[in-house]
Amino acid sequence: MSAPRGKVRYLDTWVRSRTLDVTKQKILCGVTDDDAWRKSAEQDIQNIFKNDFAVASGDVILEFGSGIGRITSVLAERFDFKKIVGLDVGRHTIEYASEKIRDPRISYILYDGGVTLPFESDSFDKEYSVLTIQHLDRHSAYFVFQDLVRVLKPEGKAVLRIENWSNGRQSIIESWSDAAAADVAGIEHHWIELYTEEELRHIFLDWLKVENLKIEPWSYGGELAPYFRVFFEKPQHWKNKRFSSFRANLDSPTDQMVCRGGACEVSGWAFSTLGIESVVIQADGNLKGRSECSFERPDVAEEYGTIGLRSGFRSVLQLDEGVHTVEVIVRDKAGAEKAFIRTVQVTVSKEPRVQ
Repeated sequence: MSAPRGKVRYLDTWVRSRTLDVTKQKILCGVTDDDAWRKSAEQDIQNIFKNDFAVASGDVILEFGSGIGRITSVLAERFDFKKIVGLDVGRHTIEYASEKIRDPRISYILYDGGVTLPFESDSFDKEYSVLTIQHLDRHSAYFVFQDLVRVLKPEGKAVLRIENWSNGRQSIIESWSDAAAADVAGIEHHWIELYTEEELRHIFLDWLKVENLKIEPWSYGGELAPYFRVFFEKPQHWKNKRFSSFRANLDSPTDQMVCRGGACEVSGWAFSTLGIESVVIQADGNLKGRSECSFERPDVAEEYGTIGLRSGFRSVLQLDEGVHTVEVIVRDKAGAEKAFIRTVQVTVSKEPRVQ
C-alpha cells in the first residue's frame, strides 16, 4: 500500500518488531487486559454474525486483518465451520496467533500489504474485517475492496467494519491531530480513514456492483459506535479481476497507413505489473499470429520506469492487396485487455527503383 509523500504506510507501522503489550495498546487504545480483550471480541462477533451472516459447518472463512487472533480465538469456541484463514501484515502478530490458537481449522498467513490478496478467485464462503480497513490508504483500499470481492465464492457474503465519517469525525479528530503532529515532527505514525455512506454506496454498488448491500450502524453494549457494518454478497456471475498497472500502445500500423509489398509491420509495447499474457494479431477478423513483449524499449522505461524496459513487440503481416482491418489485442495475466484497430491499404507490387 503506497503512501502519499510525508505519510507512513500502515504496513510500515506493523512490520517493525515490538513487544506484545505495545501491539495490544495500538489495537485497543491502551487496553491490554485479557478479559477486556475477550469482551471486545465478543461484542464485535455480535455485530458481525447476525442472521444475514450465519456460520455454516462447511464454511471457509477469511478474516482480513486478523491481528493476534482476538476474534478467531472466540469463534473457535462458539462455531462449527470448516476453516478460517487469518490474513495480517504483522509477522509478530501472526507468530503469536499461530502459537496461541492451536485449532486445526484455523491458520494464519502473512500478507505484504498490497492491493492483491494471496488467494485464488472464488476461495471463500464468507469474509469479515474489523479494526483494519480504516488504516488502509484510501486509494489502495478501493482495490482491496475489489480483491475482497474477487476471492469470495459466487453468492459468498462479507461483513466489513468501516469507519463512519458522520459519527466518527468528532471522536477521531484527536487521532488525526496526533498523526499530523507526528508527521511534521518526522515521527512514524499511521492515520485513520473515514467514509461517508454515500461514498460506500458508490464504491460497492456503482463500481463493484455487489448485491444486497446493507450499510448499518455498529454498536457496543447497545450504544452506537462510530463505525458502519457493511454487508454485501458477491453476484453469481461477477467477473473476477485483479488490480494491475497495465499499459499498452500500438506504434504501427497507424490508421489509413499504406503498406507496400504486401507486408504490414505490427509493432508497439505493453507491460503489466502482473505480466503480459498475450499479444494477438488479427486481420479482417481472422487470427494471423501472436507476438511477445521480448525486446527493450528504453523510451518506455524512461516514461514508466524499469517495468517498461522489456516491453516491445514486433511482427510482420503478409496481406493481399487491398483494404484490410488489422486488430491487435493485448491481454495481461489479470484478464485486462486493450484492443487497437487500424484500417490499412496494402499494395503488393513494389514501386520501381529510381535509377
